[in-house]
Amino acid sequence: MASGIVSEKGQVTIPSSIRRNKRLRPGMHVEFIERDDEVVIRAIPSLLELAGSLKPYAVGKTTDLRIVREEALAEMAKEKVEKMTKENADAKKH
Repeated sequence: MASGIVSEKGQVTIPSSIRRNKRLRPGMHVEFIERDDEVVIRAIPSLLELAGSLKPYAVGKTTDLRIVREEALAEMAKEKVEKMTKENADAKKH
């Protein structure tokens, strides 16, 4: 088991053996998870590390990112219109 000391700024150095074993590199993002009386530090994978991770589920399928973008923009516009409609209706009630 490794230990460390919390600095005045709240910083703790992750021991080099843990950094090596978990492949933590300078600049990587981590998240802190509170569980009862402990704190878990977990690396957040970068987009590059995630690239291709869904490939096994896309066998035989192709995706045109322009279509995905257009669908996402259309959904966002729909949500915005619904929100504005609700806000207008609420304003008329008052």
